This record gives sequence, C-alpha cells and structure tokens, in this order.
Amino acid sequence: MAGIIYGVGVGPGDPELLTLKAAEIIRKCDMIGIPAEKPEDCTAYRIGVQAVPEMRDKPVVCVEIPMTRDEALLEAAYDKGSSLLAKVLEKGNSVAFLNLGDPTLYGSYMKLHERLQKAGFSAQIVSGVPSFCAVAAALGKPLALGGEEVHILPGAKEPDTLLQYPGTKVVMKAGGQLLSLRAELLEAERQGRLTAFAAANCGMEDEKIYPTLDSVKSGAGYFTTLVVKEN
Repeated sequence: MAGIIYGVGVGPGDPELLTLKAAEIIRKCDMIGIPAEKPEDCTAYRIGVQAVPEMRDKPVVCVEIPMTRDEALLEAAYDKGSSLLAKVLEKGNSVAFLNLGDPTLYGSYMKLHERLQKAGFSAQIVSGVPSFCAVAAALGKPLALGGEEVHILPGAKEPDTLLQYPGTKVVMKAGGQLLSLRAELLEAERQGRLTAFAAANCGMEDEKIYPTLDSVKSGAGYFTTLVVKEN
C-alpha cells in the first residue's frame, strides 16, 4: 500500500508558531521532504527541527527547486521532484514535506501536490501561519478592520500597480523591490494616503522589523513582507 504525503506549513520563522497538528504529522511520518538540496540549506527544515527535535533522526527526501522565474526550469524541477517522491511513496513510506509559511500561499509544495494527486497518491495539506499575519502581530497592527479589503501580491510590483488596489496590500518576498518602492510609497505616506510597515525574516534570529518605510535604510532580505494600508 502506498504511503501518504503531507504538505506541512511550518510558519514564518518562529518555531513556536508551528501548529500542534504540524508537529504531530512530522512526528508520525517516516520521512521528511524539503524543497532544497540539503537540510542545512533549508529554512523550513531549520524551523521544523527546533519545534520537533526528533525530526533529525528521520531520513530526508531533498527536492531541489531552483530560485528562478524560468517556468521551464521550474516545471522540470517539479517533475523530477514528484517522480522522486512517488518512488518513496510507492514503498509505503509517509512523508511530511515542509513548506515555509502556509503551503497554499505561493508554496513550492503545491506543484508537487498536484502532480502526486494526479498520479493517484494520497496527498494532504496541513496549514501554517502565513508571514504577513506574523508581521502584523509583531507590530501590533491590524491587517483589516470592518469592511476593508486585503490583497495578497507576489514580489516585483511597481508602485503604480501596487497602489491601484484598495484597502490593505501585502507584498510577499518584497526584499528585492523594497528600496525601489520606498520613494513613491513614502511620498504617498507624506500625503496621508497610506501607512506602510515591513519585516524581514519575521520570527527568525536575524529578524528585522521596519515599523515605518522611513526605517528601511538599505536592501532587505529575500523573506521580507511589506504591508501597505490605505488611509
């Protein structure tokens, strides 16, 4: 009988934000899956092992996902990774595949999930705390109140594109764009049109909190979440 794969959200960085269900699944699974070449290079693995130390004793299935926007390269990596995981599942092993934040939100796991389900394997998703919720909590600010809208956007957005959305805008993995967005957003902030805050590596040892855009003095890291609230 084939094993089951679980896409496990480990949260944004703080191991204490890993859910009880995620910890239970990690403990009971035979193997751990990661979207990296080796465990020490995987942020999700480093978070998981702090919450569930016995995870170190489990064998790891490494699925290397390249950091690229090249769709052909990405699809080839997902095809290769799903084939590797299929062989593991065919032997009856259960796999907890770790995903930073929540798997359903720009998660690497979902492409593997779709392929494995299509191939007839049992695949389930375990939700995790998304980074923007942790960022808002760290700064003590609401993401939305009353009837406000919230828009979740990938990185690499231009200021005019970003500002066309009403309500609250959340930009994921905004590190590369933060400085280019900063000048125009600061001007809009001075005009009273919006307020903005951000955090890099929220919940991790090297966390950086930016309570205002003016506090961003240099380039932020890859795992930076920007929140822009319309006034």
